[in-house]
Amino acid sequence: MMVAQLKIVPSLPKLKIDPEFQRLLPPLTPEARSQLKENLLTGDITPEIIVWKDQDIIIDGHHRYEICQQEDIEFNVLRLKFSDRSSVKKWMIKNQLGRRNLPPNLVSYFRGLIYNEQKGGDDQQVKGQNVPLTPTRAKTNTAEKLAAEHGVSAKTIKRDGKYAESVNAIADKAGIAPSAVTKNLTKKEVIELESQLPDLHPYEARTKASRIELRDKKRKNPAVGSLAMVKKDSEHPALVGHKGSHVRITEAGEFGATIQRGEQIIPDISYQFLLPVENKVYLKIDPILCAELLTKYSCLSDGVEDLIKQWSKKNEDIVNSKNP
Repeated sequence: MMVAQLKIVPSLPKLKIDPEFQRLLPPLTPEARSQLKENLLTGDITPEIIVWKDQDIIIDGHHRYEICQQEDIEFNVLRLKFSDRSSVKKWMIKNQLGRRNLPPNLVSYFRGLIYNEQKGGDDQQVKGQNVPLTPTRAKTNTAEKLAAEHGVSAKTIKRDGKYAESVNAIADKAGIAPSAVTKNLTKKEVIELESQLPDLHPYEARTKASRIELRDKKRKNPAVGSLAMVKKDSEHPALVGHKGSHVRITEAGEFGATIQRGEQIIPDISYQFLLPVENKVYLKIDPILCAELLTKYSCLSDGVEDLIKQWSKKNEDIVNSKNP
């Protein structure tokens, strides 16, 4: 395979990435990113990055820019002039809507963003025409205008506006991109999850919005009574002091489990914070450690507990000699 000669233009300024603008764009799947990288390396496409003129902020081509920087690939820059950030976001959204094969939920989200953004501007337009201003008239004008542009009904546009507000609320609480919410949840699930947000910790919102467990078809809920280990990097506030510890699963639900360590019971722990521990690992543990585990963890599952008791009894002499 012939690879194009790669170089960087020395005079090209370093471009900026704005987190708010970047969140508007759906991330690439690993497969799509791999294909884009191959195309860039072989010269099959000409890299072009679109930026906000005078700001050097990327508004289209974040993935291309990242790959070009990593692989030293020369790229072109197209600078567009905008009056403010709102104008930039409108352009980015319309640019996305003009592309093919966008998922339906993402299309609804983008239409909703435009509707919510333009409602205020429509108020000003109505005022300038000396027409009696009412919220209903302003919203209807906006909805009807967008409906005609996108070939849907005004009611659909209004529903898209509410949907976009709900998606943004979930994304903000969960700390994930709105496009991830539109991808992982149905519209009905978005509405249901938004209603739960006031009572959810951010990690719970992130777990539900990401559907970490439900999207893993191979994962099964752990058996009640089985062992797990709390991950050392767990961020759940209730797991402070328990990181790296063995716990027992006392209840196993769809999104998380109730765990027990010693006498302490901790409910609603997401599976992302737990590592399963198979009973067979204890077959390789020496009898002294088995005895220590039995003493230290009253939370051990019955199967492991019986195993340790049997092992300790068989090696009673060893245990007694090393633990007088």
